[in-house]
Amino acid sequence: AVGSFIRLVRVHELFAWVWFLLFAFIVLWYKDHKFDLNFFWIIIPYGMILLSYQSVAVFSTIFLLGLFLVKDWSERIKIIFAGLLTALWTSFWWFDYIFRSSEGSLLELQQAKWLWNFSYDFLVTNIISFIIPLILIVIFYFYFKQERENFLFFSPILLLVILFFLRIVGFIPILREIFPDPYLFFFSFFIVYLFLRLDLKKIPFGKFIPFLLCLIVFFVVLVSLFYTPLFIVPNDPIIKDALDLASYANDGLFLLGNFERVFYSNAFLSYIPIEYNLTTPYGWYPEYIPLRKKEKFQFLLDKFQEGDCNGILELLHELEIKETLVYKCEFVERCGLEIKKRGVYSCLVLTP
Repeated sequence: AVGSFIRLVRVHELFAWVWFLLFAFIVLWYKDHKFDLNFFWIIIPYGMILLSYQSVAVFSTIFLLGLFLVKDWSERIKIIFAGLLTALWTSFWWFDYIFRSSEGSLLELQQAKWLWNFSYDFLVTNIISFIIPLILIVIFYFYFKQERENFLFFSPILLLVILFFLRIVGFIPILREIFPDPYLFFFSFFIVYLFLRLDLKKIPFGKFIPFLLCLIVFFVVLVSLFYTPLFIVPNDPIIKDALDLASYANDGLFLLGNFERVFYSNAFLSYIPIEYNLTTPYGWYPEYIPLRKKEKFQFLLDKFQEGDCNGILELLHELEIKETLVYKCEFVERCGLEIKKRGVYSCLVLTP
């Protein structure tokens, strides 16, 4: 959560999960109660989730499917009607989103396949992606032994966690577009909820569970302490220097160099259009550009690492990058580029 919501500044996802709490309360309440007019309040959190973070909207729909399965047809029709009302009031956003999604690379990335990537960058996520689903499956086992009548209601979530644990979600449309973190938050919610519903006295070795929970909390804090990278320091001189240089840019700004050791380049490129009213060919969500163009940006970064001046200039023109903020200026001088403004740590360079 620290890495996702704070360090990476994915506050819109956090906003969606806050709305999910209200959505989950309504679904869980009406699981055991007859529908009345108050049920239709669900269209507000459901719609806000859809507008805020689409991955959470997918999980919310799967959760709502459980309610659909346990109700009779008169109430199922009300669930369908609530879904249609939600779609109607959010159509100002999703209509354009769906019909223009083919313009970007969003549907080509298949980020759930990160679960098959055991390189260093994804190792911790992959380990956790085995542990959390396994814990939820075990809790489901004990929960269903105590409350069998709720099996159908939770069956969509149980199916999802099994598919995730077996890494099959990477091959299922829609589910394969969601990267692992939202899955883990969704499963964690039900781990907590179902655990609180358990009668520990009926579980073998249940008296040791509080002690085990303390160990888990200690372990999680320990991992966060040593694994979570340090937070960005707002008054870092390199950041202040880069922001000052960005104020002299006119348009089409891009970053080259090892800025990542100080700040997130995508976050910087998302901030400067707001602060300085600039445009940039790249940003926080490069998924909204075609995959081929996204690959060319990676080629540009590779050419920079290789010191290939001709390749860099060719790609700068092809990608319509008019100005470049370069960390350290050795590259600029070596390639003979024009420096528009020189800072203490970086240079603002014009594309000839």
